[in-house]
Amino acid sequence: MVRQALIYLATTFGVVCGVASLEAEEMQRIVGARGDIVAVRLPAASLVHTAQLVPHDVKDSELPQQGAQVLSQLAELLAEFNALRSDVVKLNVYVRDDQAVAAFKELLREWFGEQAPSVAYVVSPLPNSSAAIGLDAVIALPATASSSVAYHRLQPLPGGGKLAAASVLPSGDAVYVSGQAEPGDLRQATRGTVASLISTLENLGLKKQDVVQLKCFIMPMSDVAIANQEITAAFQGHTTPPIVYVEWASSETIPIEIELIAAAGKANQTETVSYSTPPGMKASPVYSRVAHVHGASRIYFAGLVATAAGDGASQVISIYEQLDSVLEQCGSDFEHLVKATYYVSDGDASEQLNKLRPNYYNPQRPPAASKAIVPSVAIGQRSISIDMIATPKS
Repeated sequence: MVRQALIYLATTFGVVCGVASLEAEEMQRIVGARGDIVAVRLPAASLVHTAQLVPHDVKDSELPQQGAQVLSQLAELLAEFNALRSDVVKLNVYVRDDQAVAAFKELLREWFGEQAPSVAYVVSPLPNSSAAIGLDAVIALPATASSSVAYHRLQPLPGGGKLAAASVLPSGDAVYVSGQAEPGDLRQATRGTVASLISTLENLGLKKQDVVQLKCFIMPMSDVAIANQEITAAFQGHTTPPIVYVEWASSETIPIEIELIAAAGKANQTETVSYSTPPGMKASPVYSRVAHVHGASRIYFAGLVATAAGDGASQVISIYEQLDSVLEQCGSDFEHLVKATYYVSDGDASEQLNKLRPNYYNPQRPPAASKAIVPSVAIGQRSISIDMIATPKS
């Protein structure tokens, strides 16, 4: 049974608070200056990754009702895995506009109480064009001996195969592959990008059935059915893993970028995370093509935004100062970042991120990453949000 405890530790950034456990091991929540959870550190665990949950009934439905529908879907998934609300460690929330954020935050406070997850928000249309809100979740389960991805809530596909609404990443190793993109119209680009990702997996000794989740940055969202068709065709004969969509602003020749998470068995490694560049790809000093987590616990950050309004440079510096503080509290550092998603809503923030992030990363150990230009980062007077995953140093 999941045990609850409280730990209070004064820090310069916030307070380490409340911890739930998976069996005997503790889950640590870090509370920020505004009272929100800014990070959750959990022990090595099996991790459920969901597809994007959106409300089913949006006719004449206001945001509170849509939010309640989405949380009801999450509750059903928790029940299927015999998990508690306190086992949810991360929510990625997609809202139609900034005004939706405050209302949904209140719903989350009531739903989770003191055992809330890390939450990252971004403004984006949803695959259901009438939906005002959607989310995907990461849920921690006790570690098991399984080495295979388990897919749940399978939906049959017209051309054969099935689409999963959730998958379970075993407690062994995992790879986080940076967003990849191939040129063409949306159909060609999706087909080429999925083929490129599968090639990356094969270079790592992995297969389609090792994929846990795909996250797609797409333009426009109204053409999401085309991307779905191409992705499910690429997985024909296998289960298509859960898919998440975010609308981004990109060129017409690069309408989609896709990143993925995959299970990678177990390896004897002293490092908690290592980094690699597949053959034929160019290494970068600011992001790794692949980050390989070695059976370690994870640290899931909330979407970090600047503590005060300002220009792009001041916002980026503020975010990295917060990140540094929380990493230290969690027993980690900048050399153990696994995956970064950068959401930017103006050119200044994007330019300053590119300029300043080399100051914080070891060029041999930057995180896997994707950057998306979006309408808003869902927080007033802010134009950049950074969503991060890390591992402890040991």
